[in-house]
Amino acid sequence: MRRINDLERQLKEARATDQDLLPQSQVTPSSQPPPYTSPVSDDENKEPGPVDSPDLVVTKLMPSAIRFDMASGRVRYFGSTTHMNVLARASSNHDIPARRDTHWPVALLVRDLSSETHNYLMDLFWDLHNSVVHLVHAETFSRDQEHGGVEFYSTFLHLTMLATGFRYADKTRGDIRRLALPGYATSTLHEKAKALAKLEIEKPGGIPSIQAFQLLGGLEFCCGDDDTGWLYTGMCFRIIFDAGLHVDPSQLGLPERDVQIRHMVLWACMVTDRLWSLYLGRPTTIKTTDVSPACLSFDFGRMILCRPSWHEKKPTTRVYEALLQMMETISQLCELRGPRAPKSTETYFKMAAIDQQLREWCTGLPRHLQWSLETQKSMPPSYYLLHTQYHAAVILLHRPFVRYSEKSEANVGTHFTSLSRTSCVESAEHIATIFEQYRARFDMAQAYGTAVQHAGTAVTALMGEVILQTDMSQRDKLIERITSLRLAISLMARNYQPAGYMTSVVDQFIRSMQSAGLDKSEFKRRADGEDSGPSGLDTAVGGLAGNSPSQPHHDFVPLSQCRNRMGESFAFTPTCSGSQSPSGLPFLPSSFLEGLIMDDTMFSGLAGVADVNFPWDCPPEHQ
Repeated sequence: MRRINDLERQLKEARATDQDLLPQSQVTPSSQPPPYTSPVSDDENKEPGPVDSPDLVVTKLMPSAIRFDMASGRVRYFGSTTHMNVLARASSNHDIPARRDTHWPVALLVRDLSSETHNYLMDLFWDLHNSVVHLVHAETFSRDQEHGGVEFYSTFLHLTMLATGFRYADKTRGDIRRLALPGYATSTLHEKAKALAKLEIEKPGGIPSIQAFQLLGGLEFCCGDDDTGWLYTGMCFRIIFDAGLHVDPSQLGLPERDVQIRHMVLWACMVTDRLWSLYLGRPTTIKTTDVSPACLSFDFGRMILCRPSWHEKKPTTRVYEALLQMMETISQLCELRGPRAPKSTETYFKMAAIDQQLREWCTGLPRHLQWSLETQKSMPPSYYLLHTQYHAAVILLHRPFVRYSEKSEANVGTHFTSLSRTSCVESAEHIATIFEQYRARFDMAQAYGTAVQHAGTAVTALMGEVILQTDMSQRDKLIERITSLRLAISLMARNYQPAGYMTSVVDQFIRSMQSAGLDKSEFKRRADGEDSGPSGLDTAVGGLAGNSPSQPHHDFVPLSQCRNRMGESFAFTPTCSGSQSPSGLPFLPSSFLEGLIMDDTMFSGLAGVADVNFPWDCPPEHQ
């Protein structure tokens, strides 16, 4: 018995020693074999699995424009240079991972979301967002949600749609307040969507991922996180190419409606790409040359024909089709010049060619889409933004040729400068007028995000013109336009953080102008306390800066009551850049616009603050 115990002990020690001597690669073998191979087996009698023929193996390794990816279970695009390793995995059905559940109940993720609140937020998304840029197809989204489909639905997309609807919601409602977080229109829905975005990056889900990342980028813009929003929308554009939405899908044999939905999502991303490029002053990601001509009809007529009963296009869809056409021309503006292009005759003629295309687009609009005071009374909000987008594009096109930093007549009176200067001022005044008409019919706080961009572009052009203008009466008119735009921007600040910042910039500009124009004796009288009460000028400035808690942020006294305190000149006088305004905000230095070059990053940032994300009636195909 003792001998048996000794032998067993020696055997255990020998096995332990052998195990310690094994190399690391043998202890932890690879859990996933390379494609077209199977794990090594010690069983020599085991039957080998089926092996593809050599012809089939080579066929799988040859790139085709678009194919079904066995590994991810979705359609993907592969270019002519795609590596064999990528193609092999896409063609292999070995070890296909289990599909991630994309149908988590939203009510479990957000406990304070009742059915009534859910429907309210979804209605806001369809009515105020999806109608401006047609991104999500309502019928297919609802169908996949009800039947567990994944082609056009995911919980990630659902949450971003709800969070987008929250932006437009009435923040005084009790159910909405329970969802709110500190910040500009930030909610628990937004936070949950960002958490799901991390999972989505690991395994993108095709069209729902594209739509969700685009909406999430717009939400980040609303909070003032431009860099994060740019990254999210950049992921959206990359998935566009991965999913093959830019190539002709005819070889896939998809139903006509699915083909048209792919086109619809592509067009929405192209518009968003151009808007972000204008906002940040960067080149576009989705070039028209990268997209198949079969995908660029910009016409929703074929989608309408897919419906069982006859429908005609709604006004929102007709407006959107016109926007798609215009944005193709605007995309040339994004590629026209580098950060500091020479202001040469050749560059001006390139600009003039784009300007001519924009004007031809405007004159070629159908009569019911052309701007008129009668037509606008029955049109949706997107109609107003269509025309402000046109005028904002004209300003951005001409602005580099206006020498705001050179105030002498010899410098600013050249032919090119005069034409561009006139174009900028006229377009900025048109934008101010359009927003006045918009405010008369709709809530400015519920405007689509591009309205912030257009208002910022216009007000910057007007501020620059005030500095160059030598006629006092013209300056007064410009200031009136600036205060009108300032009101529109301040109303949008309820839901858009960039609008709040822009409001403070305009306030500081007006303060600097007013301080520069006041008589020195007036400063002394005010310092000695001779004024018995607040003057018209003080009231106006206080309202603009939002000093009085009891006064709405957008209230101000008409300019006519303030002119008696303005000096004969609006020229700047030296001020301390670090001096504080009564509201606690630093005054802008006296050289705020005086020494600014139009291509400077600072001026570009003030010119247009955009969304991108940054839609309206539902579903798009009905329209």
